[in-house]
Amino acid sequence: MVWGLAFMLALPLAAMAGDDPNEKQETDKGGARFIIVRFMVGTEGMGVVQCGDCNTAGGCQSVWCQVGKVFTCKAMPAPGWKFTHWTANGNFAGDKPTKMFCRKGAELMAHFEKAK
Repeated sequence: MVWGLAFMLALPLAAMAGDDPNEKQETDKGGARFIIVRFMVGTEGMGVVQCGDCNTAGGCQSVWCQVGKVFTCKAMPAPGWKFTHWTANGNFAGDKPTKMFCRKGAELMAHFEKAK
């Protein structure tokens, strides 16, 4: 009896454990299932990040992309500023203005500084 009660209580908890706001399952036209994930984008300094349809100048703060696919993000400095580097989850992630990313839960930040 106790085991049955424990099992019944565990079912709702197991169902909730799979709920991830940064991951969704989709189905393509052929019926194949795939996973898309969300990552956050932002800037430090004056500039804009463009990742697909997401543009930080328009207020976009996150991007959805299919796991395993290449995704391009572009850093564009404001006048009088220059792009210096990317960070992902606080770690240096490259110094090219265009970078490929598609990782669940990542926080991608473009860093800009005043041009001299």
